[in-house]
Amino acid sequence: MLDERVVTNSSEKAKITQESLVREFYENRPNEDITVSEAVDWIMAEYKTRTGKRFWHPDSTIRKLCQRKFLVKVARGVYRYSP
Repeated sequence: MLDERVVTNSSEKAKITQESLVREFYENRPNEDITVSEAVDWIMAEYKTRTGKRFWHPDSTIRKLCQRKFLVKVARGVYRYSP
């Protein structure tokens, strides 16, 4: 039983991508103006907790999602998810 639990946890960790975590952060906070520094703090801590690895440059993922029109740039360093 314990072995199955370990396998489940490691497979859950494998499913998490950096982009999916950034999306999750903004989708859970719709229509809020969020600074990049606020987002980066949560994203880096959560990624470390879930995967045990460090998330390098989450701000570039945020900019990429803005270029793809997933996020709206409100001001310099401030983004919003508008569903």
